[in-house]
Amino acid sequence: MTLPHWETERDPYVLLDYLFPMRGMDSTEEQPRRSRLYLLACGRKAWDQLPRVGRALLEVADRVLTRSPPEPGVRRAAMELAEEMTHRRGEREEIAELERRARSIGLSLPPGEPDASFDPEMWGSLAHLIYFPFAPLTPTYRRIAKGFHSTSFLREIFGAAPRPAYFQPNWRDRNVLDIAQNIDDGRDFTSLPLLADALQDAGCADPYILDHCRQPRGHVRGCWVVESLLHQRGKN
Repeated sequence: MTLPHWETERDPYVLLDYLFPMRGMDSTEEQPRRSRLYLLACGRKAWDQLPRVGRALLEVADRVLTRSPPEPGVRRAAMELAEEMTHRRGEREEIAELERRARSIGLSLPPGEPDASFDPEMWGSLAHLIYFPFAPLTPTYRRIAKGFHSTSFLREIFGAAPRPAYFQPNWRDRNVLDIAQNIDDGRDFTSLPLLADALQDAGCADPYILDHCRQPRGHVRGCWVVESLLHQRGKN
């Protein structure tokens, strides 16, 4: 895939196939961190469409990728409950049972009326959107309907995948890393221009990196510049 194709493609499945090509029915690949961040961003985009129990579970999945993760037992129980959602059809009674189980493992549900039944096809997409951030292996993204995906999130989180930017070790000075960590912890993307200035002071002159930080909008947790500074293993 060329960089212009990557930057203009409007079908998220095309970009996902490039990032995670099919390797056979029996292949297994550990799901990378950036895939989880992408799925969480899609979950946030669909927040108002999710059942209450799904929002509570995504909060757990989100915390797994922070510096204050949930206890292993809570994470495991939440993952099992999220996986159970993929085997249900989204009927009112099933959702009520899922909520009871969520409370039993100590999750707090958002306030509001109990959820009514969901359209089964939509429920399938939402359930996988909730479960996949927990999944140990790279998931089958097509189990989530195309409308819940986002090409802009893919470009925001994976950067220019056909032409990955290289971050010089000396750019990761204390000031740069402190700003990047504060952005990640507080999700305060208004500080990204400050990060660009700090990178420039540290010797970075790559316009692709600096221009991305100075874009006024479109940023989500998992921004490829922040991730590349704090987590140096490419897709991971």
